[in-house]
Amino acid sequence: MNSQKFIEINRETWDRLQNILDRIERRGVSGLSREELESVGPLFRRTASHLAQAQGNFPDVADYLNRLVARAHSHLYRTESFSWRNIFYFYTRGFPKLVRVYRYYFLAAAAVLVASAVWGAALNHYGSGLAGLALPEEIREAVNQNFARGETGVKIDNSLKPLFSSAIMVNNIMVSFYCLVLGITWGTGTVFILVRNGLLLGALAEIFAGAGLSLEFWSLILPHGILELFAVTLCGGAGLLIASAVVRPGEYTRMDALRLKAREAMKIAMGSIPILVIAGIIEGFITPAGISPGAKLIFAGFTAAAAALYVMSGRQEEKKGDSRNAGPVSV
Repeated sequence: MNSQKFIEINRETWDRLQNILDRIERRGVSGLSREELESVGPLFRRTASHLAQAQGNFPDVADYLNRLVARAHSHLYRTESFSWRNIFYFYTRGFPKLVRVYRYYFLAAAAVLVASAVWGAALNHYGSGLAGLALPEEIREAVNQNFARGETGVKIDNSLKPLFSSAIMVNNIMVSFYCLVLGITWGTGTVFILVRNGLLLGALAEIFAGAGLSLEFWSLILPHGILELFAVTLCGGAGLLIASAVVRPGEYTRMDALRLKAREAMKIAMGSIPILVIAGIIEGFITPAGISPGAKLIFAGFTAAAAALYVMSGRQEEKKGDSRNAGPVSV
């Protein structure tokens, strides 16, 4: 095989890798689609193999391939520098992009959470012997005692609200952390955390519904719960992303797949922390406030709309950028 034939056979691989590297250097990793992110490793490995072949047989091509492999290596294994500009860009553009790129993992986590909530409500409604899985007996008794006393709200002394809010933040961050790191257990630990939280939510919702207090219940849950469940779902999806590297590494070695996907999962977890902090502040100050249930539900709708707008932010710019950057790259 001569060098011209070697170039013709492998040119498409090199073009694809160069195109992706050019886009990373122009717009960062967050500017790539999910498919492009997952193709970088295999393209790098194939090109490195071509370089080894070219060094012994096609020296006129080896110099180009050496530069291309060096560029790819620097992006795959680089340590990102810390700067306020990078942090600002990450939270305004990078994190929403990550949520969109890995949306199917988050949707899977949300499906587990919702299905578990329905299951928990059914277990409690039909008085199944498994109802204790959804709601421990001590919690059930405490809720019923509050009903007997005519208490359905949350009353917190003003002096205790900052402490209460901080405790909630820490608890939610820990739950999200477990969702993330337990992805290494082939995803079983992540699913367990999601199922446990879903069962509890569904069982409590059914108890309040049975007492005719659904409005009161959701007015206590949704103002902070929209953001809280959103963040837990994101971390659950990040855990499933890690699990996918363990279960199906694809063209990567399992260790390389885990390294690359764990890096993305940690970014998702870091992006979720401010959401959990905001949820904790709402739960400490807004949820126990003496305002009507309707007003609280309107506020919950506002948080849902804000979260949706945040996730979609920058999408139009990406579409415009993609149309400008379309087309093959020359070698």
